[in-house]
Amino acid sequence: MSAVLPTIPTIPTVSSPTRLMSLKSWFGVLAALMAVLVVAPVLNLVVPPESVFHMSDFAVLLVGKIMCYAICALAMDLIWGYTGILSLGHGLFFALGGYAMGMYLMRQIGTDGQYRSEMPDFMVFLNWKEFPWHWAGSDSFLFQAAMVVLVPGLLAFVFGYFAFRSRIKGVYFSIITQAMTFAAMLLFFRNETVFGGNNGFTDFKRILGITITTPQMKMFLFVLTGLTLIGFYVFARWLIASKFGRVLQAIRDAEGRVMFTGYDPLRYKLTIWVISAVMCGIAGALYVPQVGIINPSEMSPAASIEMSIWAAVGGRATLVGPIVGAFFVNGAKSWFTQAFPEFWLYFLGALFIAVTLFLPQVIIGLYRRLTRQARRRGMTPDLMEAGARVRRSMEEKATAANAGQSGGRRHSYSRVVTPGEVDVTHGAILYLDDITVSFDGFKALNALSLSISAGELRCIIGPNGAGKTTMMDVITGKTRPDVGQAYFGSTIDLLRLRENEIASAGIGRKFQKPTVFEQLTVFENLELALQGERGVRSAMFFRLSGEQADRIGEILTLIHLKDSAQRVAGLLSHGQKQWLEIGMLLMQDPKLLLLDEPVAGMTDEETERTAELFLSLEGNHSLVVVEHDMKFIHELTRDNPAKKVTVLHEGSVLAEGSLASVQANEKVVEVYLGR
Repeated sequence: MSAVLPTIPTIPTVSSPTRLMSLKSWFGVLAALMAVLVVAPVLNLVVPPESVFHMSDFAVLLVGKIMCYAICALAMDLIWGYTGILSLGHGLFFALGGYAMGMYLMRQIGTDGQYRSEMPDFMVFLNWKEFPWHWAGSDSFLFQAAMVVLVPGLLAFVFGYFAFRSRIKGVYFSIITQAMTFAAMLLFFRNETVFGGNNGFTDFKRILGITITTPQMKMFLFVLTGLTLIGFYVFARWLIASKFGRVLQAIRDAEGRVMFTGYDPLRYKLTIWVISAVMCGIAGALYVPQVGIINPSEMSPAASIEMSIWAAVGGRATLVGPIVGAFFVNGAKSWFTQAFPEFWLYFLGALFIAVTLFLPQVIIGLYRRLTRQARRRGMTPDLMEAGARVRRSMEEKATAANAGQSGGRRHSYSRVVTPGEVDVTHGAILYLDDITVSFDGFKALNALSLSISAGELRCIIGPNGAGKTTMMDVITGKTRPDVGQAYFGSTIDLLRLRENEIASAGIGRKFQKPTVFEQLTVFENLELALQGERGVRSAMFFRLSGEQADRIGEILTLIHLKDSAQRVAGLLSHGQKQWLEIGMLLMQDPKLLLLDEPVAGMTDEETERTAELFLSLEGNHSLVVVEHDMKFIHELTRDNPAKKVTVLHEGSVLAEGSLASVQANEKVVEVYLGR
């Protein structure tokens, strides 16, 4: 960072935790592998049927089917639990993977069908003379296996790109995904699409030339499904433990801040959306040969809603929770549909509403709460303090171990603007000319013209509704003006760039209300704001270097949050959140800092420290400070009484000059300062 900062003492490096899984979690994975690879095959194939320990073929089928559902629940957790995007259409991706595999299985029937034809029975019945174009290659296992991945992935990419680019969010996105899967269901019901109509595909005989109904093949499919589930779980853990996963959580908590930190949420949301769709497609492909049928009912809106229920019941944003939820809900369904079949859907709907509104992270949350209480009951105060000391010691060791990490893969994306390339040869770093913004006829900005010099600290004051925040929205790309020009330096046209591109060009913004990533730690907030690559692949393979960790440590000391480095940001006080957001701006090392009411809610001491910090940045950075606290404005201008202060009123510049001249201006006194 190029700013001149106060002298900072040497401090121990603070590192972000990067461990993939805890030892306990690895033992859980090992236990699952043993259950899938050893226990289940032995109980089903070796233990005699009359033994109480025998695992029946029905149990193999039921557990195998639920493991397929668990993969879908895991995919739902990635997109909903960690990214905040509720999809009610993932049943479509599951069904497409199932249909792709089903097409191959139908071709494997050969002449063993009712009509003794090479074509499936339903085609013969509908008087098809040859295979339609979309059945080409369906007799190849490798080709159809590729289709299992490509078809759901391509559909998800196209749909997600246009939806995310249009910034469709929340309930509107959920409704559109539900409409998509419902439209696909109606399409597949039609006989002319040649997907078996209402009945779909069934009566499978063999796979890869091997009879599909043998106990050995059933167990092979069971083991393959279990290994796939475990593999996807470890993969999901790796994703979430990476910087990529932290960006996803940041998008969920404060997407606007993510954009103004220089990331493009479209790329991240699209990547995880496609990954989750492919996971569901593979789950569908594993489901079909075990269950023996695939039809359009798998695309029903109810099927997609059930997936979200599995994730909600087990516990969103936990990964293991949705897997547990899938087993719990589908196990209950097996009993409920036999005992009270007519009430199952009502029960399911009520469960979803209750869990979403009142009981987040039901199963996993309840388990964690009970284990915490059990630990507290079994520990004396001395033991609890000893445990705390052990945890601190482990954290310090992890810090030392990670201090020297460096490297990581880098990936470049073409940018409209390269960071650091700001032409200020004409003296101005920001130039606004004749900017007008109207909202339903009301002019929030009215022919606003403003120029900020390179290295200048400019204070902007004015009454509420004067257009100060709208001006910052225009500069950072959040709002497009009706007319006017906005340039960063002499060559960068801000009106042609998106928010993240403007941030990457060198403009940082602090919002009026502090916006931090509340579910991430203080350290992780600063880590995400580090200047550097913002691409998806670079985030996946990011490794924090010792130099970067030291830089974060310096900022933590500067903003007086060193002792709270591993504290969740949502637990900070309002003033601390203000400082954290300022720290995030400093991590970006912007050329121009836009600071909207930076000392609101701060104590007098914190306000004084903030003024000192801003004055230390002046010269190496340009700062635009919007503030109502005149005492703070006095602090910022005390070193240079001639420093410019701009007064906005009704979207235009009312007055501009030194603080003394502005305070003496009759118009300013009348509309803002008062007598």
